[in-house]
Amino acid sequence: MRRFRPLAVVAAPALAAALALSSCSTVSSDAIDVNGTALSRDDFETILTGYSDGVAGSVLPNGTINASIARAVLTDWVTTTLYERQLAADGAEVSDADLATAREELALKAGFAKAGESTQNFYVHASAVRSAFEREYGLRDDELKSLYASGPSASGVYCLRGILVADRTKADEASFRLAAGDEFAKVATELSTDATAKNGGILQNPQTGKACIDQAALASQVGPEFISALAGVGIDQPTTPFEIPNVGWVILVMRPFDEVSKDLRDAVKQPGLDAKHSELLASARVSVRSEYGRWDATRGEVVPA
Repeated sequence: MRRFRPLAVVAAPALAAALALSSCSTVSSDAIDVNGTALSRDDFETILTGYSDGVAGSVLPNGTINASIARAVLTDWVTTTLYERQLAADGAEVSDADLATAREELALKAGFAKAGESTQNFYVHASAVRSAFEREYGLRDDELKSLYASGPSASGVYCLRGILVADRTKADEASFRLAAGDEFAKVATELSTDATAKNGGILQNPQTGKACIDQAALASQVGPEFISALAGVGIDQPTTPFEIPNVGWVILVMRPFDEVSKDLRDAVKQPGLDAKHSELLASARVSVRSEYGRWDATRGEVVPA
């Protein structure tokens, strides 16, 4: 299931084709239309301009915005529109609490405060709609918690803290402190030589910035020693120290559910939610202004024309 790209997280290479931020055309037309609901070109380019205000790296040297970012915004607009219509059809709604939570979370993102008001409102609305959609069609909190408690073999997801030290002596010191009742985050902050020490050893998915990593993504990033050690990892149950040659000694632990529930929901597979998402995108009638790209129904996103 495609996830919304929060402000300042979009990472796309510079493309030869870029989208100008100029709205000086005298021709009034829509940037995109989905099932009869349209986003005007002016409104779309206002969102893009606000995005460039918040994320300096989104603007290329020639003064135009990266075209892949424009397509991502259009795709998120399509998904938001489809989600909101489905929620309304089923008698569900996006609550004031959803909107408030979305704004609070996005306010923590780098660049959000500098973005234009229309851009901020767009992302707040999209994030709140997604939360309501996931609540309505995804796993309930108790189901998600039970799945996580069953372990990574059931959930397919790891939400980890780690401690990296140079030698076995330091590893034994860390292990002893954990066994004596010290909090893992405290020991990681004080002993770990890894960059994650500053956040208590939380390991993040480098692609998404989230604190939960699916098995496939993790396997592509770590060596066999790491994978073998994970076979015995448990929630709040640190692994025995293990060595990664030429790296150091490592201790891992799965974080408690209450710490990771939001990131876990983004990472875990939810068949019912994914099926509803795919159903909506497959049946959508989408038309895109050609200068911005075209709709790919198979991929469910706006792609280069």
